Amino acid sequence: MSDYLRQLFFLQPLQEFRQILIQILTLFQNNRAMAQEPKFHRVDDLFKAAKRYSKSTEYYNLINFCKRMRHLGPYNAMLANIQMPGARFLLTADEWKRYNRIVKDTAHPIVILMPFSPVDFVFDLSDTISSEPLFQMPDDELLEQIKKQFEPKANINYELYLDRLIHNMALEGISLEAVKMGTQRGASIMIPNPEQRHKVNVSLNRGTVNVSAPAYYFIRYNKDLQAGGQLLSLIHELGHLYCHHLAHPDPSAEDSWTKREIYRDSEEFEAESVAQLVCDHFGIDTGNATISYIASYMYMYPEIPHDVSVDIILTASRQIIQMIEHKLNVKDGLLYKNNLSFQKKVLQNDRNRNTRTIRGTEIRYPSLFDNF
Repeated sequence: MSDYLRQLFFLQPLQEFRQILIQILTLFQNNRAMAQEPKFHRVDDLFKAAKRYSKSTEYYNLINFCKRMRHLGPYNAMLANIQMPGARFLLTADEWKRYNRIVKDTAHPIVILMPFSPVDFVFDLSDTISSEPLFQMPDDELLEQIKKQFEPKANINYELYLDRLIHNMALEGISLEAVKMGTQRGASIMIPNPEQRHKVNVSLNRGTVNVSAPAYYFIRYNKDLQAGGQLLSLIHELGHLYCHHLAHPDPSAEDSWTKREIYRDSEEFEAESVAQLVCDHFGIDTGNATISYIASYMYMYPEIPHDVSVDIILTASRQIIQMIEHKLNVKDGLLYKNNLSFQKKVLQNDRNRNTRTIRGTEIRYPSLFDNF
């Protein structure tokens, strides 16, 4: 991390968290080291050392903060919350210009992570001023206007979200079965027995080619639920998977994880937290199910379970959000990374796609695989 970035941190309030945040960002920048030991243990140790988010009220406030800052994503919202818990709304300097606001010289930059670059900076509304003083809009009025623009769509296309999620779940080696489960049950995830022979079918070339492979995981979900209810149920079960409540399909894989041995109540707390964060991000109606779970826990217990990982909850939420936002590349899934037979079929399909026939003449386009 540059000396300039370190100097920016010393402009921040909450001095006890400066070095903690620097260490978190350093961990993310050192991906190779993170792959060799579970990062969620190390980051959570930082939280615990600072006594951050261990109290139920603090954790509940974090969940609500992530909802208000949904445009940043769960993990960046957490980083922002550490640096400025009372922030009203955070945007980059360029984004504030769209609302005729400029950043004050005395502003406190909030550091967040960015894909394909180390960090970026966002600023709170309180650290900006109007670039047109004669036509200045009151802060409260402007804040309401901005919030409306960043709110999720009123008419959610649950079928579209569900279609993307199911497509990406196949890439992760997750087989689905819709069954009657009664009105009180949504879904359940498990590792299938070899005798069950569950398979997943992955469509390639826009559905013109289908490739099947044995499933790593199996989810049975309620066929009688509406699309929104099915989506919520699948998000919850994926929360269990990506919070590592189940073992990785290949323990020897480079990106493998170890099944976390935590209490069942803690597993449910993490999965419910993931479901709420993801649903809040998209504005998915949960019927108050996840909200009542987290809220009731807050009133019943002063602290969250000691073996809950705040870091892994936020990381799992981010992964599921990506699975709902768009269809992923087949080569990014667990199936391609861990099943050699499936990988060969995909590569062969890539070779075939490079062969075209024009007026009866076969044209062979150069391929990366021509030398193999």
